[in-house]
Amino acid sequence: MMKDQSLNAMSALAKTIRGSIEQQIAPAKVTHLNVFEDEDHDGDPILRVEIGFTAPSGLIEGKKAVGVSGVIADVLARIGIQRFPMVTFVGDEEWDAFRRQAG
Repeated sequence: MMKDQSLNAMSALAKTIRGSIEQQIAPAKVTHLNVFEDEDHDGDPILRVEIGFTAPSGLIEGKKAVGVSGVIADVLARIGIQRFPMVTFVGDEEWDAFRRQAG
C-alpha cells in the first residue's frame, strides 16, 4: 500500500511540474515525464526528473535546458518539497531504449 501511495504522489507531482517544464522548453514538447525520490552521492535528498521530449530542431535550446532545474526547484519550494531536482533529457525516439536501460 505504501508503494502505491508513493507512486500516486509521484504521478501527482509530475502533473504539477509538467506545465512549468513545458513553458521553459518551448517550442519543444514533453512526451514523457518520470519523477522519483532518490539520494545523491552524499545522501542528500534529490528528485530525479526524466524528461522525454520532441522538438522541431531535435534539440532543446541550451539556456532553456539549463533553466529547467531552477523552474522545477521553484515549484517544489512553493509546495514545500525540499529536494534538489536532477534532470535528464531524452529525445522521444530514444525513450524506450533509455527506460529499458534504466530498469
